[in-house]
Amino acid sequence: MLVGSNSKDSEEKTLYTGRGYFRPVFSCLAFTCAFGALDVKREQEDAHVARNAGISRGQFLLNLLTVLMAVWALYQGWATSQWQQEVTERLEKQRQTDQQVLYQLDQQRQLNDRMLKQLESLTEKVEKALLQEEKRERQRFVVRDRVATVRRSPEHGSPVQGALYPREMVQPLAESGKWVQFTYYHEWLQTYEVGWALKKYFDRVPAPQDRVDDEIDETGS
Repeated sequence: MLVGSNSKDSEEKTLYTGRGYFRPVFSCLAFTCAFGALDVKREQEDAHVARNAGISRGQFLLNLLTVLMAVWALYQGWATSQWQQEVTERLEKQRQTDQQVLYQLDQQRQLNDRMLKQLESLTEKVEKALLQEEKRERQRFVVRDRVATVRRSPEHGSPVQGALYPREMVQPLAESGKWVQFTYYHEWLQTYEVGWALKKYFDRVPAPQDRVDDEIDETGS
C-alpha cells in the first residue's frame, strides 16, 4: 500500500514538474506571438500611413503641377497680350510713318508739278522773247516822208546827234515807250552810231522770212 501510494505521488510530481517546466515556454511563445502581432499591426499601420502619405504627396504634387500649369497659362496669355500690344504699337507707328512719308511725297509731287508748270511757262516766255528778239533783229525801220531827228537819249530835251532822211533804213536795238533805239550810219562822221528817235517817224518793215511765215499763217487760216 505504501509502495503504491509512493508511485502515484511520484507520477503526480513528475506530471506537475513537467507542467511547470513547459509553462515558461508557453509564456514566452505567447509574448512572442503577441509582440509579433503588434509588429504586424504596426507594420500594417505604417504601410497605411505610408500609403496615405504617398497619396497625399502625389495629390500635392498633382495640385502643385495644376497650379503651375495655370500660372504658366496665365503667363503665356499675359506675354502674348504684351507681344500683341507691342506689335500693334509698332504697326501703328509704322502706319503713321508711312502716312507721313506719303504726305511728304505728295507735297513734293505737288511742288514738282508747280515747278514744272512754272518752268514750262518760263520756257514758253523765254521762247517767245527769243522769237521776238529774233524777229526784232531781222526787222527794219524805214523813215517816212519827213526827216527824223536823232537824239542821244529818249527825251525831248536830249542833245541832237544827227538826222535820218526819208526812205532811210535802220536796225532797231530797243524800244522805250514812244521812242526806239537803233544803229544808223552817220554820213558826216562816216561811222555807225547809236541813237534814239520817235517811232512816229518810222514804218516797221518785217524781215522776208517773217513775211513768208505770215503769208503761210494767213493761207492756213
